[in-house]
Amino acid sequence: MLAAGIVVFAAVRIGNRGDTKPVARQGVGVKDVSKVPSSKKLDPQAKRAAQEFILTAVARKNLRKAYGLAGPQIKQGQSLKEWMTGNIAVVPYPVNELKLAPMKIDLPCFESC
Repeated sequence: MLAAGIVVFAAVRIGNRGDTKPVARQGVGVKDVSKVPSSKKLDPQAKRAAQEFILTAVARKNLRKAYGLAGPQIKQGQSLKEWMTGNIAVVPYPVNELKLAPMKIDLPCFESC
C-alpha cells in the first residue's frame, strides 16, 4: 500500500512540472458576438388576428372562423370540410386555462446578420 502511494505521488510530481501550457477555461476572455433578434411593436390588427387564431384554431372552437384566419402554410392543402374535423396542423391547447399570452415579432435577419 505504501509503495502504491509513493508511485502515485511520484507520478503526480514528475508529471506536473509546469512545462505544459495551461488549459484555457472555456468562455473566459471570449467576446460575446451573438445577436438578439430585433423586434418591433406588434401591429394592433395583427395582435387581434393572433388572439382570434388562438381562441379558434388552438382552442378547437369555431373552426370555420379559424380556417379564414389560417394561411396556406397552416392549412397544408386541407379543404374546409377536412379542417372542420379538427385534425389540423395546429397544436391544441386548453385556452380556458390560459392566463397570459405575450406576443412579439422576431424580424428575419437579412442585412444586419
